Amino acid sequence: MNYTKQFLFAYAAFLCFYYPIIGQTQTTKWSKKEQVKKRNAFAKNRQTPSKYVSEFVTTFARDIYLLHKNLIDWDTLKVAAAIVPATLIAHHYDEKIQCTFYDKNHHKNIHQMPHWTRELARHITGPVIGLFAIQGFLSKNDDFRFTNQIMLIGVPILVFMNQFIKKMNFEMCYRPWHEQFSSVKRSLGGFPSGHLSHAVYLTVLYGVRHGYRFALPLGLMSTFIGATFLSCNRHYLSQLIAGVGFGAVYGLAAGKVVDYKLKHNIDIMIQPQFAGGKPSLSITWKF
Repeated sequence: MNYTKQFLFAYAAFLCFYYPIIGQTQTTKWSKKEQVKKRNAFAKNRQTPSKYVSEFVTTFARDIYLLHKNLIDWDTLKVAAAIVPATLIAHHYDEKIQCTFYDKNHHKNIHQMPHWTRELARHITGPVIGLFAIQGFLSKNDDFRFTNQIMLIGVPILVFMNQFIKKMNFEMCYRPWHEQFSSVKRSLGGFPSGHLSHAVYLTVLYGVRHGYRFALPLGLMSTFIGATFLSCNRHYLSQLIAGVGFGAVYGLAAGKVVDYKLKHNIDIMIQPQFAGGKPSLSITWKF
């Protein structure tokens, strides 16, 4: 599963999760008077398709804004302060470390883990994201539901940002030497590690919000991905460390968005309107 497929998977899950439930079943027996009252209340509060779209766009835009607003914070700056020097130091030793897993004289990978571990490391984050999306949709816990909502927003953003950085051409973007690549020309797209950034994003977000029960298995998953990609010459150590920092920063920011949503009851509506045949945009808010 490449990055484009991961993006489409995450975005499809996001749409299914965020789109309002149109109908709900009611098994309680009401009296005739109560049935009329409930029916009238439902008809009064029933939302039109345009209002569904407005709520979706409003929630989506607000959460993206809050997510990126929280990227500039003392906690995220602390992560950056630790990751940047660690990445630069690791970059100095990248080639020496890779000698353990690559024979330059024969252009061959050496000391490789089984092939299935590489495939598992590439694909494991997708099902985990889907599982959290389903659990979040079914959960009645506001904290867990909001955590999954923000997680689904952050994944496609991480995919986009990783792809944007990978298009750049500078020394740290080059992938390690690999027997399936050219022995003369280097390949771009290695900085930062996208798969590891997604795994660490999940680890930090769910670890901060819901403790070691989530942090431990997700942390083990992240470690497995990092160790596998290093040993199979998919990423240098510096690229993996950069992926850790990238995912951790977004994970911390996403956790703060969940705190904000739990503490503040803000009703904001962005709704398109057509007055006199001309389109316009109406923004209202209630605190």
